[in-house]
Amino acid sequence: MYKTIIPKEFGFVKGDFPLTVELPDNPDQKPPKELKIKGRSRRRFNENDVFHPVKVDKKTGELVAKPKNNTILAWEQHKAASARIASRFYAIHHILKAEVQLAHASGDHATADRIALDATKFFERGQRMYNCASFLQHGKCPDCGRAHTSSAILCRDRVCPTCNWRLSLQQAVEMQNTLALINDIDQYKAAFFCVTIKNCQPADLKGTLERMSEAWNRLLNRKKPKRDFKGWARRVEITYNRDTRTFHPHYHVILLVPAKHPDTLFDMSAMICDYWRNALRLDYDPVTDFEWIEDLTAGGLDENAAPNLHKAILETFKYTIKDNELSEMPLDLFRQFVEQIQSKRLTSYGGIVKEARAQLDYSDELDQEPQLSCGKCASPLLNRVIYRWSFASNTYERFENIMIAKADHGA
Repeated sequence: MYKTIIPKEFGFVKGDFPLTVELPDNPDQKPPKELKIKGRSRRRFNENDVFHPVKVDKKTGELVAKPKNNTILAWEQHKAASARIASRFYAIHHILKAEVQLAHASGDHATADRIALDATKFFERGQRMYNCASFLQHGKCPDCGRAHTSSAILCRDRVCPTCNWRLSLQQAVEMQNTLALINDIDQYKAAFFCVTIKNCQPADLKGTLERMSEAWNRLLNRKKPKRDFKGWARRVEITYNRDTRTFHPHYHVILLVPAKHPDTLFDMSAMICDYWRNALRLDYDPVTDFEWIEDLTAGGLDENAAPNLHKAILETFKYTIKDNELSEMPLDLFRQFVEQIQSKRLTSYGGIVKEARAQLDYSDELDQEPQLSCGKCASPLLNRVIYRWSFASNTYERFENIMIAKADHGA
């Protein structure tokens, strides 16, 4: 009933160890029940978990973690959400298996074979997502004390809450580093804006995304944007309206223009709205929002010097769709959504932003390389702890402590 897996991604850990994952072998096995996040304001830890920010409970005298700074708790929330989404893939698999039997009973064996192939694909996606981030390796920098997730086994599915969370954090950091590189080369002014379109039916989501992409390319080829838009980063966000059972796709964009560009907010807002309406060939004024951010040359790019820039980066790369919307939408709409966004580019870059990312050797894929050193001070992460996900309690449990000598670091 269960498979035993030895994760090769933890190859830098000396010695293999068997890790069991609650994963069904048989595709016909009953799908797991949807897992829910247990409501709690804090979680108790072993006193040896020194790399977690801890405080003493005045009533019980026990060590408890601060929820806002608890890395493990954040992983738990997203892992539980991934398990819930995985159970929806299992549910679709069983519905399709029933359709296969009906098709065979009616004598339409070609349709039955096609549906069976789809059923297998949904089962495999659910299987990978159900096992996503089942094992984590955490470490604490011995010099600066900063906690890191040094390694995790992820499924990289575009609707997986855990992978989307990690990808959004990665893209936000990459965008900050990209802007820092651009700022060292030349002077630019940054802006953040959002462009929208009316809600679309689930069956029309793919076509709407393609239409928006074509409109964006037409907008960039206009005279003023072609001259003034020196670089940009664009991310698709999709919201679900449960009352009308429709989707609302829109773009969040970070834009770079020359530093001497006139910062007239009204003119830029009106221009973006007019150009976007014409590019989409609409007969109505779409909702747009435009705001200037700090000058990249003023005071550096750290969070204290440029808070609006950091806010815009987080807003742009936060997510494609909310986890709770994926969990709550009807199963037929969930299947349509998954199929409609398949193979669609949700994040894209252009101009000097794309060129700077190429210089930094950034990829659009989620990075799963083990982190062996502190990203802040470059010190080796010598004390690491492996956590294993418990499907019974919806929490991570300490699995093994790893002490690595400096001589073995990176080996």
